[in-house]
Amino acid sequence: MSIVLLTPGLSVIIDAIKLSRQIFLRMQSYCIYRVVETVRILFFVTIAILVYGSYPVTVVMLVLLALINDGSMVTIAYDNTRIPKQPQRWNLTFILSFATFLGLVGVIETFLLYYYTEIYLQLSHEMVQTLIYLHLAVGGMMTIYVTRVQGPFWSVSPAKTMLMATGLSVAISTILGWFGILMAPVGFWWTFASWGYAFVWFLIFDWLKLWLYRLLNKKKVVMLGQRYLRIWKQFSGD
Repeated sequence: MSIVLLTPGLSVIIDAIKLSRQIFLRMQSYCIYRVVETVRILFFVTIAILVYGSYPVTVVMLVLLALINDGSMVTIAYDNTRIPKQPQRWNLTFILSFATFLGLVGVIETFLLYYYTEIYLQLSHEMVQTLIYLHLAVGGMMTIYVTRVQGPFWSVSPAKTMLMATGLSVAISTILGWFGILMAPVGFWWTFASWGYAFVWFLIFDWLKLWLYRLLNKKKVVMLGQRYLRIWKQFSGD
């Protein structure tokens, strides 16, 4: 026997299921983002202290990162998401593995900047600290746009609320570093260079994310669009 449910009140249940799946994806993207940035900051600061015996950022800078960047992340609760067709469930092994890998890449990214400015160019230590702060602040906000979707970063447009909050966050951090508020000033050109460096790595992060999804689950590539599917099929010989 088959039962067909036609009661109008069932739309409420359908809406609840859709909303719950959206909330799940928002929570998952935030968890990935949080692990990535935690690994990046903790590992980088620890290595810099142990290897070079100096602090790459000040305590004030860490507090600013926590207040400005993490404060804007509250708006991820309003982010746009695609509604999955299948039920979702937590996969902590995947989340931790995926996020830790990206976080370690972030450590390399930040350490290259620190080595180039502190050791190679021998800029003043205070100026290097500001550049590192700028990179962590701007790069951290860019990271959320990588982790929020499983496809390319442009595949799902972000919510206006989150876009404005993250935009305000990086604007404040940029002004602090540029004019030297609570830190040493770096001026326009170094601020511009810091932005450019963060954007290049943002694109690298997005490519690595797609590669990881392909590596971990071939079926996930369908979510990246038909163009990406054809490219991966040609590459893998499927």
